Amino acid sequence: MPDTDPFARLEETVRRKSQEEKAHKILQTVLIRLFTGKDAKSPFFATLGLRMKSYPDWECETACTNGSELRYNPDFVVEQDTPRAMGLMAHEIMHNDQKHIARRGARDPSRWNEATDCEINPLLRDAGFELPDGGIFPGEGEHKDLPKDANAEKYYDLLPDRKGGDGDGPQDCGGCGAVEDAGDKAQQAQAAAEMDIAVVQAAEAAKARGELPG
Repeated sequence: MPDTDPFARLEETVRRKSQEEKAHKILQTVLIRLFTGKDAKSPFFATLGLRMKSYPDWECETACTNGSELRYNPDFVVEQDTPRAMGLMAHEIMHNDQKHIARRGARDPSRWNEATDCEINPLLRDAGFELPDGGIFPGEGEHKDLPKDANAEKYYDLLPDRKGGDGDGPQDCGGCGAVEDAGDKAQQAQAAAEMDIAVVQAAEAAKARGELPG
């Protein structure tokens, strides 16, 4: 929050509180829409979405997850219409579903985040989700030379080194939300094991609505 006169700080505090309330309602609406969706993918993502504790974080550029939590910038969430907010939620869920935290190893966080976006964004679009503006897709735009249908490890090897930030965490160059570390290796392994169980449960819930997209 900017260090200005007391009235300006008060106005900013009130503004942020309002934005936090709006963002919370948007994300709750997203989960309700997913739960009431008639297609199989909706309950799958809704079930996994309920596992994440979500809370506003004004230091976060867009949104990010560490496997169990969803932190988001309220201004960014409020900018999204409902379809894009649903895509944002699904994007963060897919980072967890694909165990991107445990798979990173010693790779650069920012470059790894870019690589994981290349892996999951096409899957989300194929499943019918609309992502926030700026989403990365292999074979398109700046990433037109990247092959399609590769995994994050392959994309990481092909992407240029974009170092230049503070190096303390992932830079959300794709504008759809980032993935960040969750403790030490033991904690990451535990989170991955818990996600395996959650994915099975979510898939079972989705089967009641029809065929679950790959």
